[in-house]
Amino acid sequence: MAHELGHYYFGTLKVFNAELGDMMSEGFAEYLSLQVARELVSDSIYKKKIADKIKALKDFPAVAMADVKSKTDYMDRELYVYYYAPLIFTAIEKEIGLPKMWQWIKTIIETKTAFTNYSFLLQTLSAVVQDDNKMELIKSKYLSSRKTVENAAAVIQQ
Repeated sequence: MAHELGHYYFGTLKVFNAELGDMMSEGFAEYLSLQVARELVSDSIYKKKIADKIKALKDFPAVAMADVKSKTDYMDRELYVYYYAPLIFTAIEKEIGLPKMWQWIKTIIETKTAFTNYSFLLQTLSAVVQDDNKMELIKSKYLSSRKTVENAAAVIQQ
């Protein structure tokens, strides 16, 4: 139910239109449902959901978001948009903190743009982070690395 409510924000208020659009719409809706689980249900349920996503991605050859040129690059849409994307967003949350994560989500929703592509994702994140070194760290670990799943799992499980 929380995932579907997330689509009010990611799908209705903000309509995505580029190669990462499906991933952003589903990935952020799933990320929001994880937040509801953590805040309104229990931290243990949240941690189990995260652990299940990490386990499901164990052998998944995820293409880094920076390298996605079309939806076919997702390889397995289910794993990419419902497991991989929210895991990456959770890792980014660990790096920037929850208040800035909420600010990023708000910025994504409110920013007018012609294309909601990778550049848009970076632009909105950079506007919130306002730290070039932190942005380079996020890009290198979670958005362009060949080891994005491993990097995200490591920071989340700390």
